[in-house]
Amino acid sequence: PRLGDLLLDTGVTNITVDLCEFQGVGDDGAASPENNLIWIYPGATNTRYWVIRRSYFHDAGECFLYFREADDGIVEYCYFARNESTAAQHSEGISSFVENFATSPATDRWIIRHNVWEDVEGTGVVVFSGDGWEFYGNLIFNTGISAGTSNGSFCTQSTSIATNTK
Repeated sequence: PRLGDLLLDTGVTNITVDLCEFQGVGDDGAASPENNLIWIYPGATNTRYWVIRRSYFHDAGECFLYFREADDGIVEYCYFARNESTAAQHSEGISSFVENFATSPATDRWIIRHNVWEDVEGTGVVVFSGDGWEFYGNLIFNTGISAGTSNGSFCTQSTSIATNTK
């Protein structure tokens, strides 16, 4: 199965992704999580210090970026275009929330700045939980080919907690 273009696991630190193109499988209708373009994988404790910049992410079969338990990162100057979200496979532009804080730590201290988001569909453009997230300078638009987002551009889900967000 396809596990994304970039899959990172436990203990990986100081990663920079710069000037890359990530092309997904598009609207495949699949109800599996193998269609995220970058995974920072569940259980990837001690994964820190990420820089994702000046890259093009498009036609994701689910999320462009999927983060769990990965702290301290920046996503900047990227262009995100078209992802798929279905009833069986909920999606976001960036998925980084925790459903159960008792069993999983949140993802903290990410800066999402100066990105372009075109035709993102699903729960939100960025669905997150954790402490110290910052959002600014992002351009979000829908050309009419996608269903859009249901909970807003930058949001949490009902069981998530976000603190000190700017």
